[in-house]
Amino acid sequence: MIRRYLEFGVWFVVCVMLQVLLFNNIQIAGLINPFPYIYIVIALPTKINHVALVLTGFVTGFIIDVFSNTWGIHAAATTLAAYLRPYVLTLMTSQEEQEKALPSYASMRADYVKYVVVIAFIHHLTLFLLEAFSFGSMLWWVLAKTVASVMLSLAIVFSVEHIRKINHA
Repeated sequence: MIRRYLEFGVWFVVCVMLQVLLFNNIQIAGLINPFPYIYIVIALPTKINHVALVLTGFVTGFIIDVFSNTWGIHAAATTLAAYLRPYVLTLMTSQEEQEKALPSYASMRADYVKYVVVIAFIHHLTLFLLEAFSFGSMLWWVLAKTVASVMLSLAIVFSVEHIRKINHA
């Protein structure tokens, strides 16, 4: 169990550092911003206490906000994604898949893809809505940014998932 916490701690630090030092500096055509740090919330054990899950989401987002000077939008988006994660898992996966210790592509296959897409979409949409702070004429721009950024973030998340699979093999 201690090994699992230590591994999560290392992944937490790596994801946050990569987000702050690398991915925060990537913006493609003013439309695409990768936020793969959401992987922290995605990869947590399925049996984690809901309060600990939401708290982890908040702390993750808060740290990103501190280094990004974004005044709480990452904390809000990541907290919401963490809060909704158990419900998304329940909707997207079977009871057997929810019993697994860690959500992963190796254990869940197509259900994992659906789960990751929904969590990333919730996170990114919340983030960009808060950034735009408007539901008016900016809605199509927010949706375009969300879809484009989710696609890039998912490519990064699935690459990380593949690397983790190789390291555990």
